[in-house]
Amino acid sequence: MISSRRVNKLILNLTLSAMFVALYVVFSRFLAINFSFFRLGFASLVLLFSSLCLGPIYGGVVGAAGDILSALIFPLGAYFPGYTFDALLQGVLPGLTVYLLKGRHKLQSIIYLILAVVISFYSVVFCAEFHRFKGHELSLVLRILIPVLILVYFAALYFLDTFLRVKFKDGYLYKREDKCFAVFDLYLASMVNLTVISLNLLGLWNYLTIELNFWISAFTQIVIFLVEGVLKPIIGFFILKFLVRIPNFDMWILSKLAESKHSDNPVGNKENEQNNL
Repeated sequence: MISSRRVNKLILNLTLSAMFVALYVVFSRFLAINFSFFRLGFASLVLLFSSLCLGPIYGGVVGAAGDILSALIFPLGAYFPGYTFDALLQGVLPGLTVYLLKGRHKLQSIIYLILAVVISFYSVVFCAEFHRFKGHELSLVLRILIPVLILVYFAALYFLDTFLRVKFKDGYLYKREDKCFAVFDLYLASMVNLTVISLNLLGLWNYLTIELNFWISAFTQIVIFLVEGVLKPIIGFFILKFLVRIPNFDMWILSKLAESKHSDNPVGNKENEQNNL
């Protein structure tokens, strides 16, 4: 027999999943900032939250369901299942990355180094093959400097994380029950998404659908990540820090669900009132 605690947990997870799906649809279609060469959206942040708060399985369901609903309700072109698979992975990988690597700082450092080298390698290939990007000429010096600067960028972030962990200790962590992670954990999860999804799968889908060169697509995603890859984990971290300050946040949601269910059953309410009399 299933305990009421497990039923309540299932109800909570399904409710939060539905909320995240709705937020994903809104964020992916309406709440985005357009710049000259890229579009800054926050739908991936919704998938990050769903994966961290509910786990990779629910996160994957949120990603797939949100992408399908977005394509059906607010289509931006012909539907392509590859993009749905990307959204599913965006909901799965952050939870797996954080929960498998949390508290294992040496392993985190090794994976971070590997990902930084892979990302830099993609930029090397692009700079070796192409002399122009978004209509701008890339000089030989610039094509040599770009991969080096990307490596310096990742090295600087790593040492900054090390400093913040020592300086602020618990203040640099998000803690809730058995969940505990820092900004670096969120950033590492974003790097995994970039390497697996944006650089490879998205490049393949863009080539198949719009015939965009794989390396141009990959380098564009690297440039975008250098901007939003830091911004989104920081935003996500402070939102989580805010939520953890709400007393009994999970139980508050369940109580609201119970109130809603109770108010939607007037016959049951009337019988309860008669029994009380």
